[in-house]
Amino acid sequence: MPTKKATATVLSSDVDRFVLRMEHAALDVLYNKAEWGARSNVRRNMVTALGGTTGIDGPLRFHRGREAMLAMHFRDQFEAYPLDLQTVMRAPPDHWWYEDGTTREPESQPIAIK
Repeated sequence: MPTKKATATVLSSDVDRFVLRMEHAALDVLYNKAEWGARSNVRRNMVTALGGTTGIDGPLRFHRGREAMLAMHFRDQFEAYPLDLQTVMRAPPDHWWYEDGTTREPESQPIAIK
């Protein structure tokens, strides 16, 4: 079997920011796939995430009244080395919460982390 030569070198810093999302997607499939052994996308609702996003550029959403943890990983300007910016966000902005299945557009203000 012929091998394909890579046209670029990929470093761990190139993919680190995607690994956690891929792990979440894999767990979602593991817990919620309805028909194993088939190319089916039929889902069951066994496990529901406490929060998430609506897309790659989508705003964050959490369920009001439930505990949620938000973890962010910061890197240097070259996205090569992790930065340790230890901080605590006391209360997420109002537009981060689900409201009976509806969402609001985020305000055009930066988030102040205290």
